[in-house]
Formats: sequence, C-alpha cells, structure tokens
Amino acid sequence: MGNLPLSIRQRSLLYCLHHVSGYVTGDKLSKHLGVSPRTIRNEVAEINVLLQGSGVRITSKHSFGYIIEAQNADEFKGLTQAGESCISKAERLRHIAFRLCLSDKPIDLDDLADEMYISKTTLERDLKDFRQTFALPELPILVTRSKNSIEFLQDERKRRAILCRLYSEDWNYNGRGNTFFQYQYLQEKVVNICICEINFYLDNHSIRMEDTNIVHLDLAIAIAYNRIKEGHELTNERENLYFSREAVSAVDELLDSLEGKLNCSFSKCERMEIYELVSCSILPDMQKVEAEGIENYFNPELVHFTDKYLAQLKSEFGLDFFQNHDFYITLLLYLRYLTLPVHHLNNTDIIRSQVLLDYAIEFEIALCIQPLALDFYGNYLDFRELLYLSTLISGALTSALHPKLKTVVLSHFNLLVSWNLKIQIEDHFPSYIHITDLLPVNQKDNFDFSDTDLILSTTDKQIFSKKDTVTLKISPFFTEDDKKKIEHFIRQVRFKSLYRKDFPDICTILEKASWHESVEETDYLQLLKRMGMNLIEAGFADHTYLEDIFRREKLLTFVNHPSFLVVHSAVPAKQTHIEIFTLNHRLRINGQKIRMVIMICMAQEDRNLIFKFFSELYNGNFDPNESRFLKTKSEYLKFFKEHLTD
Repeated sequence: MGNLPLSIRQRSLLYCLHHVSGYVTGDKLSKHLGVSPRTIRNEVAEINVLLQGSGVRITSKHSFGYIIEAQNADEFKGLTQAGESCISKAERLRHIAFRLCLSDKPIDLDDLADEMYISKTTLERDLKDFRQTFALPELPILVTRSKNSIEFLQDERKRRAILCRLYSEDWNYNGRGNTFFQYQYLQEKVVNICICEINFYLDNHSIRMEDTNIVHLDLAIAIAYNRIKEGHELTNERENLYFSREAVSAVDELLDSLEGKLNCSFSKCERMEIYELVSCSILPDMQKVEAEGIENYFNPELVHFTDKYLAQLKSEFGLDFFQNHDFYITLLLYLRYLTLPVHHLNNTDIIRSQVLLDYAIEFEIALCIQPLALDFYGNYLDFRELLYLSTLISGALTSALHPKLKTVVLSHFNLLVSWNLKIQIEDHFPSYIHITDLLPVNQKDNFDFSDTDLILSTTDKQIFSKKDTVTLKISPFFTEDDKKKIEHFIRQVRFKSLYRKDFPDICTILEKASWHESVEETDYLQLLKRMGMNLIEAGFADHTYLEDIFRREKLLTFVNHPSFLVVHSAVPAKQTHIEIFTLNHRLRINGQKIRMVIMICMAQEDRNLIFKFFSELYNGNFDPNESRFLKTKSEYLKFFKEHLTD
C-alpha cells in the first residue's frame, strides 16, 4: 500500500480524511489544501483509481462530503505515513521550491518534513540538492536559514521565475491543464482567460511564437496576476531590457483587455517584463530573412561565430554544412535565439543515457561548439541547448554523411510480393536507400554488383561481388526485425564516414592500451581521476585534459553500454593513448552496471578515433551484457575478437 504512486497533495488529502471523524465537505478540504473544490473532486477520482483492489476507497455523499472506507485498518496505515521512497526526490524538490516561493515567512523544517512524510535527515539531504536544481543563471538563488527554518529572500522576480519553471516543465500540451500541479495556486479560469486573450492579440498583430513561449507567456501573466493580488507587485525596473515595437503594442492591448476581465492593474514595471518575453519569442519572417540577406539580418559577430563553428566541423570531420542553406539559416536563428535575454526550450522527458546512445555522433559534433560558445556567450551550452543543437545536426547529417545507398533486392517470391517489399523498404528509408534493381535470387550470378552498396536478400544464398558489398537477409514481408537490421547497418555506414580508414581494428588498438585489471574502486569520479592522472603522469596528456573530462561529465554524462564505458576528451593530447580499468566489482554508472572503463586521449590528427569506438563498441551487433563477468585483458580481447568485425 505504501508504494502507491500518490502525490504529496493526495497523501495530504488522505491524511486529512483519516484524522477527521465522519464526512468532510469538499469546501473544507479545498481550503485546507489551498485548491479549488473541482481539484478535490479530480484528486479523489484519481486516488480511487490508484486504490482499486486495495480494500480502501473514498466515497462521497451529497450535502455531506467525503469519507474513507477501509475493509482493513492495517491496509490503510501506510498510505499517509509512507516511506520516502514513495515520493520521488524530484517531487520533493518541487514541493520545497513551491513552498518557498509562496511563503512570506520562514518555513519550519520539521513542519516541511511532516508535509512530505519524510524524515528530517532526508529533508536535510534534499536541501543540499535544492540549490543546484533550482538555481537559474540570471537570478542566483537566495535561500537563508535560521536555526530550524528556511526562507527565500525577498526577490520577487526569482520567485516568479521558479514558479513559471515548475508549471511549464509539467505542462500538458495534449489538453488544458497542468500535469503536475493541476492548477494548484493558479486558478484554471484565470489561466484559460489569459490563453484566449493571448491567442487573440498575437493573431491580431500577426505575431507567431513557439508553443513553449506561449505557455511561458500565459504562466507569466497568470502568476503576475496572483502575486499582484497578494500584494507582491514588481516595483523596481530592470535596465537594458530587450524590446521590439510590435511586441510592446501587442502586449499593451493584451494587458489592457485582461485588466478589464480580471479586475486588476498591470503597472509599467509589470508590463516591461512581458514586453521582453514577447520580444524575445517572436518567430522571424523567413521571407524577410531571405530578402534582407544573411549579412543584413544577422549580427556580424553571430555570423562569424557560426562560420567558425562550421569551419571547425569541416576541418575535423570533413563535414561541409555551408552548402546546406536551409540548415545554415536555421542554425543562425537558433544561435541568435540563445543570445536573447529570454529563451525557452521545451522540457524533454528523456532518459539521458538512451538519447546519448542514439545521438552519439550528433552530440560529439555539437560539443565542438563549447569553446567557441564560451567566448561568444560567456558560458558553455547546457544539456538541453546541446540536445536541440544535436537534433538540428541530425537532420543535416542525413544527406551530408553519405549519399543514398545503392541497393539491390533479391527475392525468391512472386513479383507482387517482391514489388511490395521494394516499396516498403523505400518508404521506410527514403533518405538512405535507393533501390536500383529488384531481381529473382537465381539471377544473382549473372548480375554486376560492382556499383552496389547493399544487397537485401530473402535467402541465405552466398553472393559474390568484386567489391566488399554487404548482404543482409530479410523477410519477404519486411518485419520489425528487418527494419532494425537495416537501421543498424545505416548507422554503421554513417559512423564509418566520419573516421579515417587507416585506423587499426579495435582489437589491435585495445591490445596496445595500458590495462589495469581487477581494480578496487567504488567512486566513479575518483576512478576517472585515477585514470586521468595515469595518462598525465605518463606524459600523454596534461591537466586541461582531465579538467575537460570532469566538465563534460558534469554537463553531459559519457555514453555507456551495459558492462563498459568509453570516456574521452576533445582536448588535444600530446600522443594518442588508451587507459583501461577492469573493475573487481561492477560499479553503477549512469544507471548501468559497468565492469570496464576505457579512457581515450587523442592527438589532434586522431580526433575522430572516438567515432570508430562508437561504431564498433556501441553500435556493434552483439549483447554487451555477455561481457559483464570478464575481468582480464585476455578475456576481453577474446570477447571482442569473437564479436567485432572491422
């Protein structure tokens, strides 16, 4: 029972009902929890869904209210006194932030721990993580502690920024409503009025904004309305705000209308914050950009920064993105957007380890921008900004890395089935595969495959060709396994086009590495330090290499597979070398149990060696878990020789 995924508010509702004899009205519950009666009804319905089959249920009676019915008192006991594992740390940190933003006086730590059904010790640990989680670069977090209480200093803009972040990160784009808070604090009616007015006045002024910025605008106004009503109006104007005429005009009309509908007043100071938000969010008119020309529309420093980044990619990886005009313009717009004082990117509900594995190439290419970004912006790009840059690069790589694979399909089925197979393959891989011929299998010996990159055959018959053409067996009905097999091959081709063909095979490279077997280590960061210092003391790298390793790990954890992990840095080494530790006891790193850690330092001319490792170790057609019990150099080399093909 205690393991049910109940939110803090749901547990509070159950606690209230449990400790009151008889029925409790919806009005009393809504006032006690600071939400609307409608929210109480929604919460009760959701709790009852979660409690199905438990013998516990909340029932309601017209004019009386709500009451808990439990077949067994012991079954109910854990619901309101659940252990800390039942409420995630992320939810607890949100709750702390929410309480600090809305409280006008210090919050007692014992009361705060009780609210979340956790121990004081757990709360103390949470508070250590709180500063980093909710720190915003433009507004350093201001938390003060006095004896057994904490509070935010009176920084109204900071409080609003955190409230907006809390709501926006869980915004429900599939319908009206907020996934996490369900309009706790913000009235649904106010939010809906704001969004309707925003849509009307933006359309009236022909202003287009991305959805995430419209959400932030809606929340910023709704939060401002509440804070003004509670006596927390902004009074001090910020200097050097970013304005545009069209934004000021649209915002004034919007807020004038809302003042009448919401019976409030938005001062000049309040309006200026909204001016800047909208000014930074207006989507450019692409026809205007094209008409004015790059040199006239974009700042010369921005163009120079962008060109320098693309020139580096051309020099290091042979990727010429200058010729892709659509990509070039989009990249300029994105990098320009990041220069603006207000810029929002959608929250991405992703598993970092998986997205890093899927976008391994793209992230490495994106990371090349970091030294240039530090000079241009004054800071490195964060994970989310790099992720968006990586998705942009992914689109550009589709045509840049490799032309379409000239493919021949060999099928032993009738023409109708074979033709359908051809159509499905081309439809599923339109950017990567061009089918040049559809042949019966028995004609294979009479066909010239010299200009063919890939053969897809419905049989296991051996095919001879003058060049090293790859053959994959597929089903005549093109199954999901067939799609994965072809996707895997395409990914290998993409990787191979990024590294030199004269690199030795992986097993030869690993054999020449420095191996340390059955190492005892329980701390991941200490392990990285030990490995990096070995490379430094041996004269292969310097301290800037190790500093970059830790900076990279903090921002963007290294890609890992079950069993092994590859750690590297783009900082040029004096000489290319590899350090390998095999652990006596597996260490949990980024959600995976790791036995083998490979640290690579690369000379400038070997910079793209990392893509060979990605291609063969991370994109190999084998199960890395099969190596989880290996501990020695000879065992690993034998394993890789059996499973890797160059």
